[in-house]
Amino acid sequence: MSDYLGKDTFKLGFGLMRLPKNPDGSTDIPQVCEMVDRFIEAGGTYFDTAYVYDMGRSEAAFKAAVVDRYPRDKFTICTKNQRLGTVPR
Repeated sequence: MSDYLGKDTFKLGFGLMRLPKNPDGSTDIPQVCEMVDRFIEAGGTYFDTAYVYDMGRSEAAFKAAVVDRYPRDKFTICTKNQRLGTVPR
């Protein structure tokens, strides 16, 4: 049984809903980078995020840890949109 769905998408995803925090409440980007590095080294390619995760900070962390550090062909992104007229809580 393959570890991949199709040719390039790893079956196990890296969820970005809850990421490590610094004492001041900001996202611990160096820790997220270390987690991402381990995931990619293990063959991971699939990342799940959404605008509403951590009030948008999840996507900023994804950019810092993945987009800015890895070629685009190394990862697949899944994201969601909020319904019109709703606000993240």
